[in-house]
Amino acid sequence: MTRRAYALVAAWLALFAGVALVSGPVEAHGRGRGCGSSCGSCNTGCGGGGWYGGCGEATYAEQVVTAYRAEYKTRVVPTVVTRLVSKVIEEPITYTEMVQTVVPEKRTVTTYACVAKEVPYTVTVMVPVTTAEKRVVTTYACVAKQVPYTCTVMVPVVTPQKRMVTTYACVPQEVEVQVPVCRMTSCQVVDPCSGCCRTVCRPVTEWQAQKRVVMRSVPQTQEVTVNVCTYQPQERTGTRVVYENVAQTQEVTVNVCSLQAQQRTGTRTVYENVAQTQEVTVNVVKCAPVERKGVSRRVVCEQVQETVNVTQSYCEMVPYQTTVRVPVGGMSGGCYTGYSGGCNSGCFTGCRTGCR
Repeated sequence: MTRRAYALVAAWLALFAGVALVSGPVEAHGRGRGCGSSCGSCNTGCGGGGWYGGCGEATYAEQVVTAYRAEYKTRVVPTVVTRLVSKVIEEPITYTEMVQTVVPEKRTVTTYACVAKEVPYTVTVMVPVTTAEKRVVTTYACVAKQVPYTCTVMVPVVTPQKRMVTTYACVPQEVEVQVPVCRMTSCQVVDPCSGCCRTVCRPVTEWQAQKRVVMRSVPQTQEVTVNVCTYQPQERTGTRVVYENVAQTQEVTVNVCSLQAQQRTGTRTVYENVAQTQEVTVNVVKCAPVERKGVSRRVVCEQVQETVNVTQSYCEMVPYQTTVRVPVGGMSGGCYTGYSGGCNSGCFTGCRTGCR
């Protein structure tokens, strides 16, 4: 914990001690203060309890006591601190610098010029030629004809037959069942606080017999006539149309296209790069090393300790004199009335020779 935290804790402790010492008069003995000069009758109501009757009053006297309170003070404390001090250090250095020099030189360069010229060429092209020729082709004609056929079909036949069937009829029947019934009954209970008896209602579940009508299924067998459908095979005859492809041959004239090769000549423009040599003067940059001298500066940080005065705050407990009231006398006589829970049984009253 820091010094400020210790100071705050000490201040709170001093404050609590002062409050405890300077507190006012305390009500002594019992919950009520309505005590008379003699042990009279207590309150017969059922709403509360405490000491009643002939109790004497307490006497108090003033007394000087020593209390403490927290006071904040400041003081100057010499403290050693460390700080960084920077300084610049210069050192002589020698370095090499590359110095550029421009020197003119003659060079022989070759350039290329684009020259156009006409060049003859010969190509072979395919020319389409159409020729009429006779060809024998076969075609197919679709011819229809009637063809007899025989097939078997299934014919439905309905026959009445007798069958035994079972049906279920709902017959009412009266049965007796046990059902739970909840009703409220009154009973006497004792209050655990006051010991009084009171009547309360509590639910009680009972089983009672009741009659109800239920429907039961009763089987009944009877003979009925039903129509049964069966299928019988029967042969049928008829004719149907069948289509056949019949081949037919004939001679036709068709145009046949063929390709023939032919020579064609012409000229085209061709571009060529022609080399040309010439002498030019160019500037050449050369770098020569040169030694130089200079001064290098760098910053250096050093730690320096020094003593400074620091103002600190602290808490000090200071004693002081204060006057408080303290009880110096007792109480005599009285009666105690107990508490009841609101019933009509009365209060418990007991007299004591002295007050608590």
